[in-house]
Amino acid sequence: MGLVEKDPIVRLLEELTKRMAAVRASLTGGSPPDALVAIAEARRTLAGALASSIERVDGATVVTLLGKEKAGAYAELARLEAEARRALGEEAAATRAEARAAEIDRAVAR
Repeated sequence: MGLVEKDPIVRLLEELTKRMAAVRASLTGGSPPDALVAIAEARRTLAGALASSIERVDGATVVTLLGKEKAGAYAELARLEAEARRALGEEAAATRAEARAAEIDRAVAR
């Protein structure tokens, strides 16, 4: 262990950055199903025990439960999901994911 420990939130955000890079690589490589699996894993990492509940609450509640930094990352995952869904021809699901990202972004900005 180093002389200075990283804040747990910083470590989590670094891990999520790596996972999002893997998602982008899957999308670029033409593997949207793999991207969706990676997105689901990243959401579980981000939300922990709340992962199954987060999708059922509004954007403001997401921010309350996760905090602004994590909620922003959650919105980015929704945007990546939209991209993957669109690549699979799932336009309605892509539109829902984009709307979810926008809702969370608005809540983060408050």
